[in-house]
Amino acid sequence: MIRFTPRGYIIAAALLAMAGLGGCATMNRSECQTVDWQTVGYEDGVSGHSGDRIAQHRKACAKHGVTPDLDAYRAGREQGLLEYCTAENGFRLGERGAQLPGFCPDERQMAFESAYRDGFHLYQLRSSLSQAVNSLEAARREQHDIERQLVELSDLIVAKDTETAARAQALVDVKHLAERQGVSRAGSGSSRKIAFCGNATWTITCSREAIRAEFPPVSGAALAPAASAPRSGRCT
Repeated sequence: MIRFTPRGYIIAAALLAMAGLGGCATMNRSECQTVDWQTVGYEDGVSGHSGDRIAQHRKACAKHGVTPDLDAYRAGREQGLLEYCTAENGFRLGERGAQLPGFCPDERQMAFESAYRDGFHLYQLRSSLSQAVNSLEAARREQHDIERQLVELSDLIVAKDTETAARAQALVDVKHLAERQGVSRAGSGSSRKIAFCGNATWTITCSREAIRAEFPPVSGAALAPAASAPRSGRCT
C-alpha cells in the first residue's frame, strides 16, 4: 500500500508551482551571480524537471554573463531525482493522467513505472465513470425534453381551434419523438396511447405508410371537428 508523506505533498505543490513558470526566465541577475548550482540541480530534480531544464538556466544567466556549473548541477539533480522518482510520486502522476517521465535513475525506474501504471489505471476508471455519468445525464435531459414536447403537441392536437395542417404536422412530430424514445421501429407498425381530456385516451399509430390518430368520443368535452373521425398524414 502506498502511503503519502508530508514531503510527498510538498513535492506535488512544487510541481504545480513550477508549472506556472514555463514562459518566464528561470533566474534573475542576482540569482545567476550568487546561486549554488548543486542546489539548483537538486531542486530541479526533486520537482521532476526534465534534463533540458539546465538549458533554460543557461539562457537566463547568459544575459548576465554567467555560465552554469554543469557538474555541480548534475550532481544535485541526481540527488533530487532519487527523491522524486518514488512509487508514491509515480502513483500520484498516473492518478492525475500526467505523462510518464523517462528520466528516473535505473534503480528507481521499475517501481516508479509500476506505481504510475496503477495510478493511471485509476485515472482511466474515473474518466470512464465520468463519461458514463455525463451520458446518463444527457439521456435524462433528452427524455425530459421529449416528454415536454409531447405534452405541448398533445395540447395542440386536442385544441378545437387547431387547423388541420397544424394537427397533421403535430401528429408527425409525435411520431418522430416516439422514435427517439425507442417506441416506434422503422418499417413496423406501432402505437402510443396518450391520455387527454380526463379519462379519454387517444391512440396514435404510425406505420411505414401513414400516421393516424384515433379520437374516441369524449363526453362533455368540446373537441375539434377532427374528433369525429380518424385523420391521417404521411409519415416522413
